[in-house]
Formats: sequence, structure tokens, C-alpha cells
Amino acid sequence: MRFVSYILGMDTIIYFYQKRDPVQREISLMYQEDYLFAKVGICTDRHSWFGCPLPDEPVPVEESETGNPAELTAAEFHGGEPDGVKTGPAGWLKRRRAIRESRRRLKKRQQEYMQQMQEYEERRRELAGSILQLREEVYSEVERAGGTDDIRCVYEDSLHFLNEGRGEAALCWKQVWDIGEFGDYKKIRWVIPLLEYVEHSDFILLGTADCAPDIAERLVRRMRSLRWYLPREELDEAIQSWAEDFYDEYGLAVTIQGLAGRNAFRQLQLKADNPVCVLDFTEEGSAFAGNLPGGSVWLDFASSDAKAGRMARQAPAVSYFSLKRYWGAKTKRKPIFAQSFGIP
Repeated sequence: MRFVSYILGMDTIIYFYQKRDPVQREISLMYQEDYLFAKVGICTDRHSWFGCPLPDEPVPVEESETGNPAELTAAEFHGGEPDGVKTGPAGWLKRRRAIRESRRRLKKRQQEYMQQMQEYEERRRELAGSILQLREEVYSEVERAGGTDDIRCVYEDSLHFLNEGRGEAALCWKQVWDIGEFGDYKKIRWVIPLLEYVEHSDFILLGTADCAPDIAERLVRRMRSLRWYLPREELDEAIQSWAEDFYDEYGLAVTIQGLAGRNAFRQLQLKADNPVCVLDFTEEGSAFAGNLPGGSVWLDFASSDAKAGRMARQAPAVSYFSLKRYWGAKTKRKPIFAQSFGIP
């Protein structure tokens, strides 16, 4: 298997998950039916990398921070003589001392700022080097295992900030890590693995996808009923025609309902007398499942982070599955690497 996959090449999914150990990171490889799965554990947040704090970018110095006395004119503050103001020797000397003190404070703050910037840039270089080392080692192991085709990344919910560029760690990550994020959740190749969690004979289909009719046909022998909710503007002649053909071929009538409005799925109240299996292709993170009977199954083919959290709070008796959850639950084999990977 290893030799054949190396020759042919395989698509690769790199799944990043948060680990608690701030000293070591892990890389585990697992062969799937038609792709390579790499699970990489790292310890980071917006302001630290493997337990090492990352400083915020220093704020440039402004003259107002040095306490320039309000009574001094701009010319005086920058070294000129008083602008036509007649003062005695004592007043003039006092004002000149205030100017020198303000300059001294300004120079000191500028020196401190330059020092902070040097330290900040050095830490950024160290972080970038650490991320680059991780990328090179992951690439090396993936290529050695045969993952030479399309490579995409998936981020555990707690690490998604890395791909969004929020925080010092994320800014460096975006500059160094050049592997794109996976986004093909609703393609049939990635929908099929979730079908192993299908239960019950009453089905509810939410939204549309190119593979939705194919999925319904794959499951038809398990179906007693099928309700399909989709946006009204997507309920076209092709879908109506498919429903008629579905009935002619399999003898099962599909109940189709078009929903109006931008928040149609958010306002939809799903109800059933018996446990159901929900096939959800929508991106709506606020779908309501609280009225479904306990034991129902919800397959989130879009792998929405917001939906996962909402389902856990709103409908704990409904079993929720997504491709992200599927990958996150993959059994960890002994990691290939388990060594120090922080910043000195």
C-alpha cells in the first residue's frame, strides 16, 4: 500500500489540532481509502507559540507623550527662540530647561521604541523560522508517504484564527504557511464518508448541492419519507423534474418546500414524531434543531464551526456529525515526530 501510493501520488489533508503540551508537537500520518491524512498537533494562540509569549508590535512615539509644556510654542520646543515674547532671564531659563527636559524624554522614548522594535522583529523572525521548519518537515513526511498531489489544510475550531490572520502568531503563519485551506466539503467524494452515520428511515434534506440528488438515491432503500427544504429561488424545474423521476423509479414521493427570505433556514422549526436523519447542505450556523426527537441524527455536510457549537448547546440529544468532526476523531497513531518545537 505504501509503495503503490508513493508511485501514484495521493491527495493530502493536513488537519491541525490544538494540543496542550507546550514543548512538543506531533505529526501522525494515516492512509485513507483514496487520500493521505496528516494530523499535526501544535500549541499556540493569538499571542503565544508553544508556550513562548509573542510581544505586540510597539507603538510609535508621539511628541505629546513627552510632556511638551502647553505654554511653549512650536518654535521654542524645536529649539528656536521665544516668538517675540519678552521674558526676564529667570523665565527664559526656566522655559529653556523645560524644552531640554522634553527633548530628553522624547529621545529616551525613541530609544526605547527602537529597542522594542528590534526585539519585536527578532521574535517575529524566530517565529517565522519555527513555522517554516514545521512546514518543511510536514511537506517532507507527506511527500515521503506519497502525498504528492493536491494538499489542503483543515483547522480545528480553536486554531482557525491562524488562517484568518488575527494575532501575532497568525500574521506570521499567513506569511510563511502557503498551503491553502480545504473547502470541498459538499463535493460527493467528501460527503460519502459521513453516510456511515446515517440512521432511521425518515429523512430531512436541507439546502442544495450538486451531489444532493445522488445522495438521496444512494439512501433511497433506507427511506420511508423524505422532506426537502431549500430556498424558493433554487426550487426550479430541474428539481421538480428530478422529484418526479425519483417517484417513478423508487415509488417514494418527495415533499419539497421552498423557503422565502434571507433568514429562511434560521427561522425554520423542524419537527418530527419519530427520530429523523437530517442531511444538511446549508451554511446556516443558526439552524434550530431543538424540536427534533432525541436520537435524531444531523449530518452537517458544510462542516460549520458555528453550527457545531450551537447544536451541542441547543440539541444535546441529537447526534451531530461533520467531516471536521470525523477527521478530528481519527485515532492517533504513534506520532512520527514528538520533539521540541517552540521559540528559544
